[in-house]
Amino acid sequence: MARNSCWFFQKIFTRKKEYASRTFSDNIHVLTNKFTNWEPSVKIEVGDYGKINKDTGVFSKIGNIFDDGKTKGTEELKRKTHGQDTKLSLASSNVRAVAFEAGPNIQLAPLGEIAIQSQYQCSRDYGAILLMHKPSTTKLEGSLDTLKSADFEHLLGMYLVTEVDTCPAYAMYLSAKSSEVVKFMFALSAPIAAAMPGVTAGGSLGPAWYNEGTVGVYRSGSEPNQTYTTLFQTWSLGKKKDERRDTVRPGDDISGPDVWAMSVPPWEPLDEDGKEMD
Repeated sequence: MARNSCWFFQKIFTRKKEYASRTFSDNIHVLTNKFTNWEPSVKIEVGDYGKINKDTGVFSKIGNIFDDGKTKGTEELKRKTHGQDTKLSLASSNVRAVAFEAGPNIQLAPLGEIAIQSQYQCSRDYGAILLMHKPSTTKLEGSLDTLKSADFEHLLGMYLVTEVDTCPAYAMYLSAKSSEVVKFMFALSAPIAAAMPGVTAGGSLGPAWYNEGTVGVYRSGSEPNQTYTTLFQTWSLGKKKDERRDTVRPGDDISGPDVWAMSVPPWEPLDEDGKEMD
């Protein structure tokens, strides 16, 4: 059983450790056209720009168009937060959701009000699972065409964040290629009397994640008053590698006019071990 802010490797992987974050992000990107923030407690905001590490998939901020002192004309753009869902569950194609059945670890958990309970059958390929409690989305609204002028040359080759997903609690899991069955439960609160026999009733523990069967890479967070950034979408100013696709990979040396388009990952397609294919 595991509780808040877990970050641990439960199995030694045959591939390089730094590939775990990239493999997870690549699996989720296929589903959403968004990158994963492997350190959700590190804030990423709409308007941020920077680089995405080719080996790890981690975003490194260089500046923000709204306060960097270089970017002009941002008054035509605005950031707007859209609604809040009860939960969001994402699972890659190598993972299948199945009916939830509480196992011994979860049965022993001091559970109160349950917000999320999910169970998945993993395959012998790497799969990614992302669970979010009460996620909301903030988007950049307005036309990026205003950013084509010479005043925005510092954005060439950068990943500009145009959308972020945040939540007060999340869980991430990268499977271990072992056909494991994994279970996750998120409790909003647990009565102290149930959690701690002999302690006077009347209070409660804070929100907590519980998991079972996880033998891959697992992390979660639900600290009070914390907002986690889990996903972000980026656009880039550059040359389109393929005129048939409305995407750009920053840094590609291709002739033609610069255009704003949704970014593609800086790495090549990955094989079953999370390594780039030639």
